[in-house]
Amino acid sequence: MPILVVPEILSEERVDEAAERINYYYTELTTKGRKLYSGSLFDEFASDQNPEGAFTPADFLSTGLLGVHVPGEAIVKFFSDAGLMKELERLLKQLPANVDLGDLNKPAFNRLLGSKGSPGFILWDLIRGHRVRGKNGKEYVGMGETLTSKLLARKRPRLIPIWDRRIGNQVKLPHSGDHWEGMWRALTDEDGKLTRRLTKIRKESRQHQISLLRTFDVAAWHFDKNEVWSQPSTSKESEPADDDGLIGDAADAVDDVPDVKPVQK
Repeated sequence: MPILVVPEILSEERVDEAAERINYYYTELTTKGRKLYSGSLFDEFASDQNPEGAFTPADFLSTGLLGVHVPGEAIVKFFSDAGLMKELERLLKQLPANVDLGDLNKPAFNRLLGSKGSPGFILWDLIRGHRVRGKNGKEYVGMGETLTSKLLARKRPRLIPIWDRRIGNQVKLPHSGDHWEGMWRALTDEDGKLTRRLTKIRKESRQHQISLLRTFDVAAWHFDKNEVWSQPSTSKESEPADDDGLIGDAADAVDDVPDVKPVQK
């Protein structure tokens, strides 16, 4: 049974600080008037090109706002293989868009995400490249765990959590394999205590548009990046370095080259 550690920033004693960090993440501008964190644009990026039951080029572009980019070879493969895309979208449609991960009971979690035959698990495997073979028996080009999680979080922000190096550090999991079940257990343990706390943090942050999973993600990521932090007195921050200010720093991109020998989730 996966044991996921709830980050310190999401403890009851630090609700106010977590809310401040999230509000800062979504509202702070640089000295040039741009968003300090490009990830703050992810949640509502090209919303008119984010249908519930289909993947679009905008979905694959959106991960760049979180610091990782889909390799060109993978984009070509996904959008040139009509059969694969049809199967991806068939599976996607089996995952409800209006349900929170923490609202699932155990049978529903297993049916949607938690078993090897569930649509979520198979969808993950297909995007990762684990189940598809290309011409001449070569493994189909897939995507790394960070990229895959961010693509699926774009499509199902209430149901599928984001994974990256910083989130892994905070929840004390070495890889994404136990992430979904660990998050589900954390959200449902103690009669949903963490879910209620995240709801409170989101309300205090005034970022009502984001999901509870995104609330968890942003607070945990910002804490991992800036454990000791106080909101700057200035209203404008200087421009971030190329690999700074993004959920998924440049170091995360190492994970997201197409797998030569895919590792099972």
